[in-house]
Amino acid sequence: MTRKRWRAGYFAAVIGVGLPAVGYAAAVSTAALRAPAFWVLAGFLITVDVLSAKVPHMRQNTHISPGTAFSFGLVLAVGTGAAMAAIGVGALLGGLLRRKQLYKLAFNAAQLPLSVLASGAAIAALTGVPLLRPHGAEISNLAVIAAGAAAFFVANYLLVSFAVFLFQARPLLPCLRASLGFHSMPMLVMLSFGPVVAVVAQHRLPLIPVLLFPLAALYQGTQAFIEKEHEAAHDPLTGLPHRNVLNEHIEHAITAAREAEGLIAVMIVDLDDFKEVNDTLGHMVGDEVLRGVAARLSSAMRTGDIVARLGGDEFAVLLPQLRTADDATAIATKLRACLDQPIVVDGHQLAVRGSVGIALYPADGDSPEILMSQADRAMYDAKRSRSHVAVTAAVRSPGLPAAM
Repeated sequence: MTRKRWRAGYFAAVIGVGLPAVGYAAAVSTAALRAPAFWVLAGFLITVDVLSAKVPHMRQNTHISPGTAFSFGLVLAVGTGAAMAAIGVGALLGGLLRRKQLYKLAFNAAQLPLSVLASGAAIAALTGVPLLRPHGAEISNLAVIAAGAAAFFVANYLLVSFAVFLFQARPLLPCLRASLGFHSMPMLVMLSFGPVVAVVAQHRLPLIPVLLFPLAALYQGTQAFIEKEHEAAHDPLTGLPHRNVLNEHIEHAITAAREAEGLIAVMIVDLDDFKEVNDTLGHMVGDEVLRGVAARLSSAMRTGDIVARLGGDEFAVLLPQLRTADDATAIATKLRACLDQPIVVDGHQLAVRGSVGIALYPADGDSPEILMSQADRAMYDAKRSRSHVAVTAAVRSPGLPAAM
């Protein structure tokens, strides 16, 4: 089964289980849904999810939200079923405002309630309280709280990480490790605030709005942590990954291709005569051109392909899971066609041209360094021949010219 089919099946399974579970949980939790604490906590949960959808710097990390603190607080103070209903509605409204694709919107509205369900199940197992009943009596039991938080974290981490894995050309374990480093600190910080929310909801409900200030400070700190991690791995001008990140992806793609006896391609893209743009129109215009080129390269790629900036006017592309060398040249030709369209800067149309060199695993090498070097050599062949796209001699078939 191809990864695309696995992806479709996985999303269908999570959505098919999660959304009906939300409906059932809400239907059997009518008493909890009438409690004042539910309406206050659910209102704040949905509000912070909606607000996080409207603030630009909060959009990138949709599975880590200040609403997590309110959702875990709902589990502890009101009950699992009520918390599932609230977080499902919050995810739905937040996804609509982010204009997410329908399947991603439905996936988030399903996987977050399933994480809540896992949390409630852990608490029920330790307390003996039925799953969809309130467990407020156990709120002072640290072991129960820790078990509920751990179950929420693990379920959310696995559900999200496996979805990310199905969109990437990386083996599962490296993908899980990378996701854990990104996922753990922000999520655990938000979950640790859940018991505070629950205690205030049970004993001083009118004071819940006061918690927004320390919660906002906590969330801002986690966002700063995430942004710092992102900036360390990405080019600040274009937002594309750096060379080191690309090399990691190439290594993982080589491992996957070796196991599947498949092909991968590495392409080097270098803009022609870009120095003249900088010298004639200035670096600010040159930067706008580079941003435009980065956006076009990204838009021309398939799901799972990686575009990186190497520096200056040079970019690199990783194409995993290829069937033949012709697939790589077809994508390179499509990429060249995207670059041929003028880029508009301050009302002026600027023509952009580029040369592309292609190297393939296993014919050209079995390491990121060798493949990058071979692709770079092919790119210079394309420049010299003015053909714009060139492949290495090692992968050239009788019907495939050196340059196109």
